[in-house]
Amino acid sequence: MATPQQKPGFKPWRMFAAVSAGVILGFAGIGVYAWHEFADVDLGPNGYLAFTLGAVGTALLTIGLMMLLFFSAHRGYDEDIGRLGKDGGF
Repeated sequence: MATPQQKPGFKPWRMFAAVSAGVILGFAGIGVYAWHEFADVDLGPNGYLAFTLGAVGTALLTIGLMMLLFFSAHRGYDEDIGRLGKDGGF
């Protein structure tokens, strides 16, 4: 039996894009459902403040972690880990 990689015309990025689009649409659907279900809930100023701080904090944490990942990969820190065992290190 042939694997998908052996089929002519198979492009992995198309499968990734299709799965990603499905996941995004699924989460969007859940969000719309929750938005309509909780429409009757009153949220005071402290609730809006907590919601805003949580969203901003999550965004800042995500940006910071992605920056660390980017700089680690581009400055070669990831390659040093593979050499530790070969040089008699840890």
